Amino acid sequence: CKSKIITCTEIHGAEGFRFEHECPEGSEIAVEQNKMNFGSADLRKQVFNFLPPVVKMDNHSVITEDCQDLNITCTLTTENLEKLAGEKCVNFKSNPGNLGASPGPPIQDQSYLGWIAVLLILLVVFGLFAYYCWKKHKRNQEGSGFPMVPRGDIEGQNNADVRNGEDPSGCGENDPDPLQSAM
Repeated sequence: CKSKIITCTEIHGAEGFRFEHECPEGSEIAVEQNKMNFGSADLRKQVFNFLPPVVKMDNHSVITEDCQDLNITCTLTTENLEKLAGEKCVNFKSNPGNLGASPGPPIQDQSYLGWIAVLLILLVVFGLFAYYCWKKHKRNQEGSGFPMVPRGDIEGQNNADVRNGEDPSGCGENDPDPLQSAM
């Protein structure tokens, strides 16, 4: 097998880590890691079968979710499925410093977290302000001596219920000398 040393940062893309296999058209592809088969493809029929960590396969490359050592074998066959020219094999070796490393998400994806945090802070501040105003309003009602009734609960006030402060009934409540008025 031909060895090819790769660095994870060079092959990393939006979908994952792209291993370009350079297999000729009409060949069959096998993807292995530590002698375990993770994928196969028949480029003549455009049939692709794979398991994780392989994410995608196409005519030119294999994409995995991790940066790892891979062995990709291409077998070229004729129409009657006999081997034509043998096999082409590429053994991808990742740099030891980048083995299994995957860069973090792009910074612009994290900007949404900042907007969400700002929105949450504004909601909390607005909620605290509303709570403070509500408590202050409630406290002002308690000390006034007059119960505050919400508008929706008042059916209307009849003027006959409102009385003058000067003793309209003549019971002597406002007289300075109640005994005198009783006689």
